[in-house]
Amino acid sequence: MIAIVAILIGLLLPAVQKVRAAAANVRCTNNLRQLGIASHHAHDVHDGLPVGLGPYPLTANTYGTYFYHLLPYIEQDALYRRSFYADWYFVGNNQTNAAPIKLFTCPSDPSVPPDATAMDVMGNRWGVASYAVNVQVACMVDA
Repeated sequence: MIAIVAILIGLLLPAVQKVRAAAANVRCTNNLRQLGIASHHAHDVHDGLPVGLGPYPLTANTYGTYFYHLLPYIEQDALYRRSFYADWYFVGNNQTNAAPIKLFTCPSDPSVPPDATAMDVMGNRWGVASYAVNVQVACMVDA
């Protein structure tokens, strides 16, 4: 009897692992879809995609990365507004850069730390991301 239960448990564990992996894959795909929708929304509002690094829109008093400029379009407007200081929206104000954003990380990415933050060589804490921006699309590059 115990042997039968052990065999059944042995058969069940790989199935559970596959279901968890499939769920993580669906979540990663959904994150990318949400980032695409947010990019299109930002484009519709400002007639252009966010820049890789810099002010967006170009005449505004903002400075940050592509993902920082997407914050108002991914239901993170409160975090974006928290970055306002001295008439500037800046990713480094009030530790905005250190906030982990669940949408920016894939649950199956093994490089993401448990708290979804990392420290740079200068001692600044940053929220990590599993995704990258295509600089050919979002940045000024030399031909």
